[in-house]
Amino acid sequence: MSKKRIMSWILIVFFVSGVLFSYGYIARNVEHDCTGQECPICMHLQQAAQFLSNIKTMSTTPVFLAFLSVFTLGVVLVYTHEYCTDTLISLKVELLN
Repeated sequence: MSKKRIMSWILIVFFVSGVLFSYGYIARNVEHDCTGQECPICMHLQQAAQFLSNIKTMSTTPVFLAFLSVFTLGVVLVYTHEYCTDTLISLKVELLN
């Protein structure tokens, strides 16, 4: 396997484990005995919820960019196919009369 493929698998593992651990931490500590204003568990719950919220918005941007790239490529291919005509020079035709 290439280095890029190995790196992508490592990133996928970190991404999925981060999501699973965040959900697990929230589920386990949602009903804890709160100590008041500066409860460390409440701060950790906020950070886990913020991480999950950021992941939701992060995943929409690459999908949108991929769709935009494919759409642009399709438009360019259709445009070049319809409006570019073949000439005798581009077809490499010799007129020897």
